[in-house]
Amino acid sequence: MLKLSSSFDLQIKTLIFFGFWNPGKHSWYFWYSIFMWTVFIFLFYFFQVVFIFTSSKFSDISAGLYILVSAIFCIIKLIHLQINRSRIEKLFARLDSSLFQPQSPEELAVLKKAQWRAKWLTRSLYICCPVTGFFYAILPFLGTRENIKIFMAAWYPWDIDNSTKFILTYLYELLGLYIGISFVMPCDTIIYCLFILINGQIERLGVRLKELGHIKPNIFRNIIEDQEKIKIDKYANELSSRKGSVFYGEIVKFIILHKKILEFVGELQEIYNNIIFFQFVVSTTIFCMTGYEILMLKSESVIDIITRVFYMLTVLVELFLLCLTGNEIIYTSRTLTDQLLNCNFQKFDKPTVKALMIFMTMITKDIVLEGNSFMTVELSLDAFMQIIKLSYSFFTFLKSME
Repeated sequence: MLKLSSSFDLQIKTLIFFGFWNPGKHSWYFWYSIFMWTVFIFLFYFFQVVFIFTSSKFSDISAGLYILVSAIFCIIKLIHLQINRSRIEKLFARLDSSLFQPQSPEELAVLKKAQWRAKWLTRSLYICCPVTGFFYAILPFLGTRENIKIFMAAWYPWDIDNSTKFILTYLYELLGLYIGISFVMPCDTIIYCLFILINGQIERLGVRLKELGHIKPNIFRNIIEDQEKIKIDKYANELSSRKGSVFYGEIVKFIILHKKILEFVGELQEIYNNIIFFQFVVSTTIFCMTGYEILMLKSESVIDIITRVFYMLTVLVELFLLCLTGNEIIYTSRTLTDQLLNCNFQKFDKPTVKALMIFMTMITKDIVLEGNSFMTVELSLDAFMQIIKLSYSFFTFLKSME
């Protein structure tokens, strides 16, 4: 059995460790989770909100806002993950169901590649995101001793000019920053991995279509037998016997698999519909605010500029990966018709060819993931480029108001 749900092990372990995913094994975990939410989320970002509302300078407001906008949206994603946890866990379980298991060595290779990509992407982001946080963490120590300050724009109800209080405040911000990173990465990579794995299922369907009617040189049997698979096999075999063609039942299985893939994508769409849309909105806002911040910085503040550039690139990569994985689903779904035309349809009788043509009309429609709230945004590379252009337009507008 290929356990595709293991692609999410690192994300789940990270969330459990920092108190954001109750495993249900320990009674004390509830209070640990309350502590983490209160101290490192609500209070941590409350101090930043107070700073923005108490500041009178636009430059100070901009300095706090460009990070806070992203942070608030990340908290919303975390809360969204908590609310939809049971639905997401069902998607994990569905990836391990018999219907999504490989039936040939070629299908196994396709799914293993998708799983490898999902794990590789997760580990890469787990390395890159803390690097951006590191640049923020070292900011207080790169200036002169007289200009040392905390690296997050926030208001605190205590005097941070005192060296001891400054160190404690710095450590608090450092912990808050990395705990924030620790729940941002799982929230984002779970979406990317779900997209990659369901794209692997679409690619696997294409492999099965291409093999239809051909003699398979290798014998490969899936050891998983559950009620769903038994019921589908029985139904397909009955239809094959009635039509007098073994390939008719195979086409019925393809139709069922395609339907299950569409149901999976539909569930993904329903869960992440608003999150995807607001990811585009927030990314556009952050590009503008960060670009404006870079212009406002003095030329000698090289490390400040580098830090904000890294932050902008992180947000850019976050949106790019969302659009890239969504674009792959569109592209792979478009190849299904070509794969179907490579099957050995010369062997099929009239009823089987008719069923094949019906299935061909079903797969001509692209499988598209969208964000839909006030308007519809398609997850594709074209949409990504449109966001970049729109962000630049807003940035030039802010610059003209300087």
